[in-house]
Amino acid sequence: MLSLAVANYHREMIAQAGAILLGAESRFESDVVFTKIEEVEFLVLPEGEKRLLIEVEPEGLRLEGGWFRGRIFQGENKILEGRVLLMNVGRLRP
Repeated sequence: MLSLAVANYHREMIAQAGAILLGAESRFESDVVFTKIEEVEFLVLPEGEKRLLIEVEPEGLRLEGGWFRGRIFQGENKILEGRVLLMNVGRLRP
């Protein structure tokens, strides 16, 4: 069974990749501070010591945020698929 730490790490990879796309919309001048993981499905257990490919596609991306559909592949195998919401709440630093 997949450990909780590994599962959380894989979810975080999708959120981080989506945050890069969202940040690019504001030229990285705003902070993304809210993430909601709607669903994540682990399809195949990942193998240790092998590269992962992370793909993220925005769904209705706006400056305020958007939904992102993410997939993680290891070789030809899709090991994870999920959907996250990222919200941009503006600058947090004075």
